[in-house]
Amino acid sequence: MKIEVHITESLCKACGYCIEACPKKVLELANYFNESGFHPACIIKKEECTGCGMCYQVCPEVAIEVTREK
Repeated sequence: MKIEVHITESLCKACGYCIEACPKKVLELANYFNESGFHPACIIKKEECTGCGMCYQVCPEVAIEVTREK
């Protein structure tokens, strides 16, 4: 199964909810700023993502999209 996690960096406000919710700890805050002055979440271990969607579910800004393809 192919799993894609897309983070719309311009919407991310660096709350960290997705990072805390991820059971595999595949996300962290970037070391650069987005256009709003926040360090957006980014994927650091893409190959370990299970596609559970917890990051998507807890994001208050709806900045994360998870897709699964067979």
